[in-house]
Amino acid sequence: MIKEYLRRLKSRPILIIAVGLLGFLIIRNLMMGGLNREYSFERFIEDGEKVIVSGQIVGQDLKDNKSILILEASNILYNSKKYSAGKILFYTSDNSFYSIGSQIRGQGKLKLLRHATNPGQFDEYSYYKSININSKITGTIEIIDNSKASSYKTFLSRLRRNLSEVIDKSDLNSKEAGIVKAMLLGEKTELDEEEKTLYKNAGIIHLISISGLHITIVGMGLYKLLRKKGCSFWLCAICASVVMISFVIMTGASVSSQRALIMFIILLLANVLGRTQDPLNSISIAAIVLISSNPVIINNPSFVLTFTAVIGVNTLCYSIKKLTDLYEGVFKKPLAAFGFGLGLWIFTMPVVLHYYYEIPTYSIFVNLIVVSFAPVILIGAMLGAALGLIHGIFFESISRGIFLIPKGVLMANDFLSRLVSRLPESVRIYGQPKLIAIILYYIIMFGLILMLNSFVRQLNEKKRIKILKILVSNILIMSAAFFVITIHPRMNTKISILDVGQGDCILVQCKSGENILIDGGSSSVNEVGKYRIVPCLKSLGISKVDRVIMTHPDNDHINGLDTILASNISVDEINIASVCAKSEKIAEMFDNKNSKDKEGRIYKIESTKVKYLNEGDSFACGDTKFQILNPRGDTELTDNEASIVILITEGKVKSLLMGDVEGRGEEYLFSKIEGVKVDFLKVAHHGSKNSSSSQLLKSIKPLIAVISAGKNNRYGHPHKETIERLKAVNSKVYNTAEKGYIELKLNYDYINVRYYNEYF
Repeated sequence: MIKEYLRRLKSRPILIIAVGLLGFLIIRNLMMGGLNREYSFERFIEDGEKVIVSGQIVGQDLKDNKSILILEASNILYNSKKYSAGKILFYTSDNSFYSIGSQIRGQGKLKLLRHATNPGQFDEYSYYKSININSKITGTIEIIDNSKASSYKTFLSRLRRNLSEVIDKSDLNSKEAGIVKAMLLGEKTELDEEEKTLYKNAGIIHLISISGLHITIVGMGLYKLLRKKGCSFWLCAICASVVMISFVIMTGASVSSQRALIMFIILLLANVLGRTQDPLNSISIAAIVLISSNPVIINNPSFVLTFTAVIGVNTLCYSIKKLTDLYEGVFKKPLAAFGFGLGLWIFTMPVVLHYYYEIPTYSIFVNLIVVSFAPVILIGAMLGAALGLIHGIFFESISRGIFLIPKGVLMANDFLSRLVSRLPESVRIYGQPKLIAIILYYIIMFGLILMLNSFVRQLNEKKRIKILKILVSNILIMSAAFFVITIHPRMNTKISILDVGQGDCILVQCKSGENILIDGGSSSVNEVGKYRIVPCLKSLGISKVDRVIMTHPDNDHINGLDTILASNISVDEINIASVCAKSEKIAEMFDNKNSKDKEGRIYKIESTKVKYLNEGDSFACGDTKFQILNPRGDTELTDNEASIVILITEGKVKSLLMGDVEGRGEEYLFSKIEGVKVDFLKVAHHGSKNSSSSQLLKSIKPLIAVISAGKNNRYGHPHKETIERLKAVNSKVYNTAEKGYIELKLNYDYINVRYYNEYF
């Protein structure tokens, strides 16, 4: 069997070239730290500086009724020096329409692309570089030359905007219109966040991408129609290709649409030449074309997902189909559809986990229903939008009537997605698998494909083979593969300080399995829970937090915690300092999602119980012991003075987490901890000069000190005086503003330190 596959592989030299090219780029990426091209302006111009920009418009979009222009061959002028900037996004304050190809000049604030600084965080830099975007600028522009404008591309851009306006005038609500625009026009700027999350959790987010479905309906539909009218193969192929190329350009030429277009053109050539199309060779050619034009595209999630899905369809799904085809009965078609969905789900699982860290449990069943009706949405939207372009009450009325068809399907999709979201374990968090685990997974998948084909061959040859043997073998192999990519063994307790900008968030992953989250807020990062904390927890495979400890009720410590409670990460218990029992700040933060007793003490936030902590309280997670050293029951303390201070003991290693404690709180703490040697200190109050006194530091002499502060924050944290005091006691100082996410692995008598900007 293996020899047969090797023989088939040799007959696909294009596939070998594509795999070799991908392998070379991945290895080069790992060894050289990335393929991204860095422009000189990224090194010499600070984020937020005012600049003058010039370039050529190659695309435009609308968001919140404001234009987003894509500029190519752009230059940035700063301090009388010109920098080449390649392709950039320019955000304007108006919704004017601009001719594609026009030369423009403008001025505005430069926004440099940012790298992720935490596990799981969206890496803006890598994503935009993968689609050749190098920066963003917000400002005003003026046209300086329209002579090079492309009438063809301008027509397509105008058509896109006109179709968008027709959709807005239909009876679709804003959520439905956003989905239709994404499906039909590739406009994702108006997608409703709630609806997007529902589709994602139901496993049908792929419906809103321009992909093979559009090519099949529009391209092949046109090709077959022309053939029926008696047109020659060449004429049909040329017409269909021109229409589909125009369609892809009009919709923004996404990665998935480019892949589908290349495979479509290859299919047309095969028909014209009387040849049979080999899907694996076609996908290989598409990969080579796209990688050759932009090597960094291998970092693009759409590129990886779309190619993995197509390969899965033509390998594992094809093998499962050969097995289900042997079944003869009334359930043959449903069984074949389920087998196809199962194969695709299994084959793409590692890639989905790599980018999203969780799997929609019921997506196979949801897709069986939803995918069948997707053409109804697309065809109905196309007809409705096309008729809406024709002026006149008659055509407008027909257009609005036709839009009711996709509206009905979208309402059904919304209902189904909401229904599925209420089912138990509708989304399972497994975390981000390591590269070696993904490689091992696909080696196991290759073995599964070989085994399935062997079973089919034996059944075709009427050799005796027990069905039970097939089932048991499949279950064992798939279980092994699933185990490889979802297991995250804990050999040590870890304390991780997340980079949340100007704020605090500490995660303790106990060796015994418990997860303790201490604070979670920021005054410099918008929606820090949504964009940094929750993705980080999910990427680490954390689906349950045993305790959330609020050291004190300042916004920069708690304003991201409501997002965690609203996510699919469960929280067993919330701990609050006893002196904050009646805190209005906490009540306001959770927007009446809490319950109070007769004395006004919060005892529940949403469905999570609340427990109050005071000096002297303690708890343990296996061998990891937590002692509460502050606050004492003094209601006259300020919020900072009443911060919860925690001493964590693991073997001989002691870690002291200080919250924002200062003043009387720190004085009391010194009396409790004097002479205790600390291995790790989470420095109080972001390194403020009013905390971490010389007296305290000389007493505890921390070996490692971590400061959680925002880069270039307005408070000037950490203060120079604090750094000098830490260095005076020979502490090794780390700052999240410089290092990003910092992880400390606690061994029995020492600590290993890793940080995101170098090790992750």
